[in-house]
Formats: sequence, C-alpha cells, structure tokens
Amino acid sequence: MFLLKYYKRAGRVASVIVTFFITVFGWVLFRSENLESFKFFIRRMFAFRGGDNDIWLNPKFWTILVIAAVFSFIGFSKKVEIWQGRLYDKPGNALLIGFSIFAMLLFVLSLSSITSTGFSPFIYFRF
Repeated sequence: MFLLKYYKRAGRVASVIVTFFITVFGWVLFRSENLESFKFFIRRMFAFRGGDNDIWLNPKFWTILVIAAVFSFIGFSKKVEIWQGRLYDKPGNALLIGFSIFAMLLFVLSLSSITSTGFSPFIYFRF
C-alpha cells in the first residue's frame, strides 16, 4: 500500500508502467531456477539486441503478443472502466451472463490445451 500515494502523484501512465515492471520482475524471479539464471534473464531483458531467433519471424508469436497486449492494457482506458462499472453493477444481466459463459468456455479450452501436452507453463510447478 505504500506505493499508492506515489502512484497518485505520478499519474496513471507512470503507475501502470511501474506496476508492469514490478510484475515482470516477479515473473522472472519465480521462473528462474537459481540466482545466476535470474541475472541472465534480467541482462537479456535489457540487452536490446537481436539474435538468431526464429520466434521473431513467427506470425503466431506476433498474434499472441498483440492479443496479450490488448487484454493486458484494455482496462487502462477510462471508457472501458465506465463500461465495466455499468456491466458489473447490474448482476444477472444478459451481457454479463454471456461473458461469464464465454470466459468459462475459454478456460476449459485453455485447460484442455495445457493438459493435452507435456509442457507445463505454470511457474509454481517448478518448486
């Protein structure tokens, strides 16, 4: 809660940027197997140089990146906040029920996709 007073003074954009970087550093910390791995990830995050990596040419990567960016920062808009307030203030309306069903379907599809492969993207399974 100590950041709230700084966030109010810094403004909306600065507070979102700081929160984003704190979250990313937290993910890197939990993803790392040891301190050397953590240092490697942090150095690579701020190296700003390319390399021989086919992921940059992959359209699937760019599609997922754009979708993730939209869903990550869509709540930043004041219009979206107003719309969310109107949506959630009226429990039981058809639009809220439709979104809830859609979210449950996406969850089931995501869960089935994750469990059908041997890869586990959850960082907490590493401990």
